[in-house]
Amino acid sequence: MDRPGTAPGGITGDHDLPDAMYWFEVFSCALLCWCDGSLQKGDRTETVLDPPQSGAGKAGRAGKGVRLWRRVVTVAAALAVTAAGVAGLAAPPAAALSPGTDAAGTHAPAGQRQAHKAGEKRQPDLLLVAKSHQGDFIAGGQGVYTITVTNPQGISFGRDFTVTDPLPEGLTAASFEGTDTSFWRFCDVGPPVTCYLPDYELQAYESLPPITLIVNVASNASGQVTNNVSVSTRDEYGSSRESASGSDPTTILPASSSLLITKSHPQGDFNAGSLGSPFTITVSNSSPGPTSGTVTVTDDLSPEFHPYTMAGNGWTCVKDSLTCTRSDPLAPGASYPPITLTVSVDPAASAPATNRATVANGGSGAQASDLVTINAAAQPAPWLWIDKTHGGDFTPGHTGVYTFLVSNQGNAATTGTVTVADTALPDGLTVLNMGGGGWNCPDLATLTCTFTDSVAAGDSFPPLVLLVTVDPDATGPFVNTVTVSGGGSTPDQDIDPVILARPSLQIDKTHQGEFVRGGRGQYTITVTNNGQAPTRGQVTVTDSLPQGLRAAGLEGEGWHCDTATLACTRTDALPPGGHYPPITLKVKVNRKAPCTVVNTVTVTGGRSAKAQATDPTPVNRDRPGHGHKDPRHPATEHTTTPTTCH
Repeated sequence: MDRPGTAPGGITGDHDLPDAMYWFEVFSCALLCWCDGSLQKGDRTETVLDPPQSGAGKAGRAGKGVRLWRRVVTVAAALAVTAAGVAGLAAPPAAALSPGTDAAGTHAPAGQRQAHKAGEKRQPDLLLVAKSHQGDFIAGGQGVYTITVTNPQGISFGRDFTVTDPLPEGLTAASFEGTDTSFWRFCDVGPPVTCYLPDYELQAYESLPPITLIVNVASNASGQVTNNVSVSTRDEYGSSRESASGSDPTTILPASSSLLITKSHPQGDFNAGSLGSPFTITVSNSSPGPTSGTVTVTDDLSPEFHPYTMAGNGWTCVKDSLTCTRSDPLAPGASYPPITLTVSVDPAASAPATNRATVANGGSGAQASDLVTINAAAQPAPWLWIDKTHGGDFTPGHTGVYTFLVSNQGNAATTGTVTVADTALPDGLTVLNMGGGGWNCPDLATLTCTFTDSVAAGDSFPPLVLLVTVDPDATGPFVNTVTVSGGGSTPDQDIDPVILARPSLQIDKTHQGEFVRGGRGQYTITVTNNGQAPTRGQVTVTDSLPQGLRAAGLEGEGWHCDTATLACTRTDALPPGGHYPPITLKVKVNRKAPCTVVNTVTVTGGRSAKAQATDPTPVNRDRPGHGHKDPRHPATEHTTTPTTCH
C-alpha cells in the first residue's frame, strides 16, 4: 500500500490523504495480516496456550507460537503508532507555533528556528489605516478625504486589499480625483465607497498609494460627523479578516445665508511649467442686509500649483497661508473687489486639477471649486521654489538674520545660472553680510547672489544667509521680498514680514496700611518691562494725586524726581523681564479727605506703549493714638481710635 504523505520513517510523498486515514490503513493492514496467519490450517491460537510438548511436536508448536507472537507484537505496534498519529492531529500546526519553539512548546535549536523562518510566509498581525480631511466642510459644498494604508510590520506579505468607507449621513462620494487608479484598480463611489487592490506584495513598513476621495456635502448637513474607514485583506488561501479601521471626525459649517463665492481662471487652460496663470476669487452678499465682522477667504491649492502672488484691493492677504481677510461691511447685492491668485504650474502636471476656495464669516461660509485643464509640457523642466525665514523678532540696536532656501521641485535639473535677489530691504535695516556655500554675492548694494552649479530635481541649494542690523530708532514691522530666477525654471518669490521686538512697560502702585484723616500715607510705585526688547531713551513716571492728598516726598534709587510736578525720570535701559528700583511717594491726608481716594500713576517713554495703574485707598476718620483735650475739661486728655469713614 502506497502512503500519500510523510511516513514515520521519513519517506515522503504527495499529501493527498489526511493523516488519520493513513494510520487507520496501517492498523487495518496489521490486523488483517494477523487474522490471515491465525486461520491457516494447523495454526489455531488455542494451541499457543497449551503447555509446551516434548519432541518434534513441541518444536513445531513452538515455531508456530513464535510466529503468532510476532503478529501480536505487530498489532500492538500498529496501535501505538496510530495513537501517536491521532495525537499529532491535536497538536497545533507548525505555522501557529511561537517563533523559536517546537510542537511541545520547547525552544528549538537556532538552526531549526532559522530554517523555519526562511521557509515560512507569516501574515502581519495588524495593518494601519489613516484617514484625514482638509479643513472644515461647508454645507452644500465639497470636501476631500485622504485614506492611507500602512504595513507597520518588519516583514513583507502578499494578499488582496479592500478599503471600504461607508460615508456618514450628509456625505456622498463624488469622485476619486488624484487617486492612482492604475494602482487601485477597482474604485467605486458606492455606497459604500470601495477600492480594491488584488495580488500585491506589501513590503515591510510600506504604505500603499493614498486614496483621495472627493465628497459632496448635503446642503442641510451641519455639526460634526465621524467618517469610519476599514481595510480588509484576503490571503493566498482565500481566508479574509478585518485587519484595521480608522475614523476621522469632521466639522461641517452651515452654509452662509449672505455670502457667496465664485472662482474662475479667466485666461483659459494652464500650461505645465508656466508662470502667471491667475485664479480670480470673488465674494458677494446675497442677503437683504450688510455683512458684519471679519470675512476670511481661504484657498486650497492642488499640489500641481505653487502660489506666486495673492492680492486684492482692500484685502489683507498672506501668501504662505493662502488667506485674505477684511472687516468692512458689504452692502446687499454687492461684491468685494476680486482676489487674484497667481500660480506657477508643475512641469510634470498633465491631468485636470481642481482648485477650491472657501469664504467664512462668523460660524458660516460658502465654497467654490474651479476645474482647470493643464496642457502637458513638451519636455521635463526644473521648478524653483524659494522660502524666506527669519530668526525670531528683530530688536532695535541688534542684528537680525534672514535665511533663503531654494529648492528644485521640478522633474529636471537646473541649467545655467540661478539668481536670488532681495528686491528692497526695508527702511530701518542695514546689510552686514550676505552669502552661503557655493553662492557668489559680489555686491551687497544690490543684494544679488548667483549659483552656477546644476541642482538635480528634488534637491535643494545650500542655504543663503542675509545678516542685517536693526536701526535703534526703527519702528517696524518689516516686510521683505526675495525672488529667484534662472536655471531654466519659472521664477518664484516669497514675502517675509518681521515683527519688531519692543519693550512693554507695566506699572504697579500699592499703599501701606490705612490712611487716616489728618495723618500721613505712603505709596510704592514699581515699573517692570514685560516686553521682548530693552527700553531705549527716557522713561517717565507721573503721579496724579487725588483731592484730599498732598505730596510730602517723592524719591527712588536712580530716579530723578520732582515733588512739584510729581514726575520721575531715568534713561538707563531696562532689559526684558527686569524692573526699576521702586519709587516711594509720601503724602499728607487732609482732614476733610473723602472716605476713598483713587491715586493714578502713568509710565511713558522707553519705546514702549503708555501704561497706567490706579490704587483705590480707603481713608478713616481719626488718626490712631491721636490725643485731644476736652474743651469742657481742659485738664483731661482723651485718646481716640480710628473709626470707619461714613
